[in-house]
Amino acid sequence: MGLFSLGKKNIEKLIAEKDINFLVDALNSKNNDIRIKAIDALAEIKDKKAVYPLLEFLNDEELIIKFKVAEALGEIRDEKAVLPLIKALKDVEDSVAIKADIALKNIGNLGLHSYIQALNDDDEFVRRKAVEFIGELREEKAVEHIMESLKDNNRYVCGRAAEALGEINDKRAVDPLIKALEDNDVFVRRKATETLGKIKEKKAIDSINKLLNDEDWRVQEAARKALKELTDDGIIEL
Repeated sequence: MGLFSLGKKNIEKLIAEKDINFLVDALNSKNNDIRIKAIDALAEIKDKKAVYPLLEFLNDEELIIKFKVAEALGEIRDEKAVLPLIKALKDVEDSVAIKADIALKNIGNLGLHSYIQALNDDDEFVRRKAVEFIGELREEKAVEHIMESLKDNNRYVCGRAAEALGEINDKRAVDPLIKALEDNDVFVRRKATETLGKIKEKKAIDSINKLLNDEDWRVQEAARKALKELTDDGIIEL
């Protein structure tokens, strides 16, 4: 059966037959309608063998193809798609970036290993997004890896790491967060302060108190709010 017959042949029959090879070949058709039908079919079948072939078209020149591929990868839910989907968040087309974000959320905890690997990517955007997604997953298994991200050479990765540790709320992160209060970067100090206030960690009170005299007013404000969080719980009296 040739590619051009896909438009006429009952697509439901192809899905029932799980003719992965034919559908993968159809991705190379010059007819976008055929390609879209093939992508939709692969998404419905959910065979992980289709992931790598689909990934080849995540940067296709046709907007609709990129959009549909990201959508299909979210349906198949395979961790091999995590890193390419993170990179697709930078797509110039908002619709593709949004669909990639939805796909990553659909993959969820199944992609944890890939997110952890992405923490060491050369691209700071990838590292930052990996930290953010791990925080959303609230995976305690990743705490030590996120703690390492507090030492990242990019301020935004460090700051997001502090936020992620607050989402996970694991006691192992307390000491690294307190240490981050002394970071040279304003953004990192502020995020670490906010996180320690959020998790209501009594051990951090003295260190946060020192930040009331920080050189940056945003850090001072974060310290006041954090101490208020602790005060509301009756932990300290200001």
